[in-house]
Amino acid sequence: MLDYISNRTIIDRTIEYGVAYIGEHGEVCTYDMEHDGVHDLAELLRNDASLFGGKYYGQYPEIKVLDKQSIDERIKQLKMELASNRSASNRINETEASKKLQRLLENAIEREASDIHIVNVLGQRTEIGYRIFGDFVPVSEQTAEYGEEVITYAVMNLGQGRNYSIVGRADVTFEIELEETVIVNGRTTTRTKLTSWRLSQLPVTKGSKVTMRCVEAGAGSIPTLDQLGLAPGQIRAVESLAKNAQGSMLVTGETGSGKTSTINSILEYCIPDNRFIHTLEDPPENVMVKPNAVQTRVDESVTDKDGLKPKGFTQLAKALLRNDTDCVLFGEVRDADAAKEFMRMSEVGNFVLGTIHTNNAVSAISTLVMQMDVSPFQLGAPGVLRALAHQRLVKRTCQCALKHSEVMALGDVPEVLKQAVAKVESLDLNTSKIVYANPEGCSICDGTGYKGRTALFELVLVNDKSRAFIREMDLTGLIEYISSIGWASVREHAIHKIENGWTDVMAVEAKVDNLIPVEEQDIYADTF
Repeated sequence: MLDYISNRTIIDRTIEYGVAYIGEHGEVCTYDMEHDGVHDLAELLRNDASLFGGKYYGQYPEIKVLDKQSIDERIKQLKMELASNRSASNRINETEASKKLQRLLENAIEREASDIHIVNVLGQRTEIGYRIFGDFVPVSEQTAEYGEEVITYAVMNLGQGRNYSIVGRADVTFEIELEETVIVNGRTTTRTKLTSWRLSQLPVTKGSKVTMRCVEAGAGSIPTLDQLGLAPGQIRAVESLAKNAQGSMLVTGETGSGKTSTINSILEYCIPDNRFIHTLEDPPENVMVKPNAVQTRVDESVTDKDGLKPKGFTQLAKALLRNDTDCVLFGEVRDADAAKEFMRMSEVGNFVLGTIHTNNAVSAISTLVMQMDVSPFQLGAPGVLRALAHQRLVKRTCQCALKHSEVMALGDVPEVLKQAVAKVESLDLNTSKIVYANPEGCSICDGTGYKGRTALFELVLVNDKSRAFIREMDLTGLIEYISSIGWASVREHAIHKIENGWTDVMAVEAKVDNLIPVEEQDIYADTF
């Protein structure tokens, strides 16, 4: 079809753009002269000395206008030919690709990575990194072919996705059996476990960026709120809401802050069996096995002839109003339409859980009102908004951590520990339980000093006085009021965990702004 084109990037982008192709004589054929892809293909041809014997190298090619049907037919044929070639290639390399993918995923799980990052640099190399306890860690560099082979296998063979392209936008879930080492009756043994993964791909300037995340399945893998790190009083309040409340609870936080884990824990352990649960998720990140729970996968990419998204959050939420549900997980409140349906469901007797991206609990109010057109009077109406939560994850110190007394007894204190001690002293904390990450680490924490993560959590319970502040959009007044009656912010929860040896001051400072307040006159003191 395009056997006269050896440049794989040109072929991939021809398919991606879908509006043009390079003809047999070096001309760019298109039906849309204004499309950016036309210029991109022309530039790729102009800068490739190997095509057409270098005839067009350094010269801008001719742009030829054809009818849309001719262009569409040519690109359709190209896709079919490429798929056929890929299919044959996959059959040949399937076993080896499967082994490579298995080794990659098993290694990531062994190192407790939450995400795998794969950057495929066009024609050069594959860069692999892990997200471990919140930190990005470069792991290895492989050949360019390695990345394409592994991702193609994951997308097409396991994820049943469309043809993989290095400049495409794949978004699939897949299952794969992996080996894990476990200890049974004191003996180490290896067993096979079925695991689920989500793969998301985006083109980048130098090729393709893929992120893979393990989606745990089954109730046994869901931690309790206590295991996640919520305080006892916070747990009691959440349990009371889940058992008795109508209205809504919003959980806020950045991407990767553990919002989904917390919500899954609420659904699994706090919702009574006599209340029916229905979740709307994109995609479901946990397979619920409770008999009183069902899940619907949201797909915002599907549009019907009327321009509506029948599988999107908004339309599915409307349908749920007719489905006799007690508790709804709304997934993510992303825009004004979704916010409207979220609020509607909060008013009709359901207990609605949702997530939204803000940097503290109270900010969710301004986001809903200012960015998503929710009326503050609706938000502040009795029984609608019941609670706001915010969560961050902070690294936990490993068992090799040093006690405060041990650090103070050292003859030669490393600089990082000197800084940590100074920060603790500035907070005026009780040091009897305080620990510090060991700068040398151990084999358990891979030399980092940290092992695992714990949640920093703040919970705003909305009462009548709080609603009055919401209706007036007096968020400063709201914070002052809830603080006066004992509300604990993320910062205060963090200090509690430092003082009780859950984590150390350096890990917390990396996640909590203004942990150690700076005097106003000192803000710009060290500018030069």
